Amino acid sequence: MTALGAIITNAHSVSPSESIARMARALGAYGTDDTSQEGGEGWALARLLCRLTPEDHYDQQPLPLSGGSARLLFDGRIDNREDVLSALGRDVADASEWADSNLLAMAIEEWGVADT
Repeated sequence: MTALGAIITNAHSVSPSESIARMARALGAYGTDDTSQEGGEGWALARLLCRLTPEDHYDQQPLPLSGGSARLLFDGRIDNREDVLSALGRDVADASEWADSNLLAMAIEEWGVADT
């Protein structure tokens, strides 16, 4: 289970970093194993992780996409990892320490959002 938070604003009266910190504190009970936050001008993201699958131990979100111009937050599970890895031309053994979010990020980079 993952709790995700995102704030995107162009309002100068709102501090995304302060707001996401408050949101992360409020969601803390849902992500007791790890917390990460990232922000920039007008945006902030938080991921609070409760590890449920072996792959969750490698989760390092938010993940950069498109050379760093976008970020990925993912709360989901890929049950057909082998099929996705095969379609990406990757070896299953190489992916043993990849979180599902990493696999999704690779698919988006390879095929784009719509085709993924």
